[in-house]
Amino acid sequence: LKKAHGESKFFQKQVSKCYNNVMSVKQLKEVLQPNFLNNALVAVYGAYLWLKENDLTFANTISGDDMLIKAIGAMIEKPSVLSALQMQYKHIMVDEAQDLNKSQHIFFGLIAGTINPGNLLPFTDGRPMKAKSFVLIGDDKQAIYEFRGATPQTFIEKSDLLQGEFKTAIIPTNFRS
Repeated sequence: LKKAHGESKFFQKQVSKCYNNVMSVKQLKEVLQPNFLNNALVAVYGAYLWLKENDLTFANTISGDDMLIKAIGAMIEKPSVLSALQMQYKHIMVDEAQDLNKSQHIFFGLIAGTINPGNLLPFTDGRPMKAKSFVLIGDDKQAIYEFRGATPQTFIEKSDLLQGEFKTAIIPTNFRS
């Protein structure tokens, strides 16, 4: 029974990680080496996504992960929602940004105007962002949420993606101690 509970927790964490990284079943299958556990994960994730779309008992529930995905969906499907959020939030500051997962990066990027709602990738045409300031604060050496899909490497690469709109400031003094 303990082993089954441990496997259940494993699948729960992995499904949440995939969902927060906005992965399709096809994408998951492409990144995993085929073996029994990975094949089972692909099947469980596929079943989870199917249930969320097709089973009324599942479709009428919202998890913490769903809130973020649904907010992103609303910004993409209804440009007026995205525009209203961009007009309301001109200064965006995210602390502990090294612990953001892909969906959180997309969420903040859409509001700041650095992410293209058509493909969920950063704009590459040099357009100015919608926000007056977009500040990510973090320390990649203190990342602790990789198990939930956090991508400290994305935090590190942000300045390159935005072609110099971001400035990296190294603060050598630890003000917490």
